[in-house]
Amino acid sequence: MSESKTIKNPSPLVLTVLALDEHFTNLNRLADRIDEIDLKSNFDFEQSEKLILRFTESGQAISTEIARFVTILNETRGQAELAAQKVSAKADHLKLRKDEVQKKLARFEILSEKVSQLNQSLVHFRRPAGESFSDQELAELKTSLTTVSNQLEALIEESRILKEIGHDSKIKILEQNAESMRQSLIAVSQKISGMMTLQ
Repeated sequence: MSESKTIKNPSPLVLTVLALDEHFTNLNRLADRIDEIDLKSNFDFEQSEKLILRFTESGQAISTEIARFVTILNETRGQAELAAQKVSAKADHLKLRKDEVQKKLARFEILSEKVSQLNQSLVHFRRPAGESFSDQELAELKTSLTTVSNQLEALIEESRILKEIGHDSKIKILEQNAESMRQSLIAVSQKISGMMTLQ
């Protein structure tokens, strides 16, 4: 099987195919040689007998190699099916993981939307530089800020939970974004607490 020398680390399947090719080539060569003999002398008869014997042996070798080829082919097919099952299982696992990540990131998006809405609600509490609140505005502001403070506490808790979920689920972007959100909300909560103490 000289052709196998050109293939680095040939598989059993390739070796069997190469062996079959060599046997068939040899079979055809022997058939041509047998056909060329005229059978005019004892030597011709002896040569024919020897060649026919070798032809028969080559035929048997082909049968043996074909049986081996079928066996190896079935084994290879079984290995391919097993590999396909493993890949399919991995693909299913990856899909579940992707769905899980998307679901948890969607929960963070909901949190972000709530924070955005809360920020919008705080706009009317702001005053231009140099302007101060009237006593009535301060009273209304403190009442409103109490509600906002309660909302902030719930959002801070949600961001903490999402940070833990991100950490436990090994979703780094969720863990980092949720912690960043939590720190920002804590800072806002502290500012609001300071405003609520205004006299």
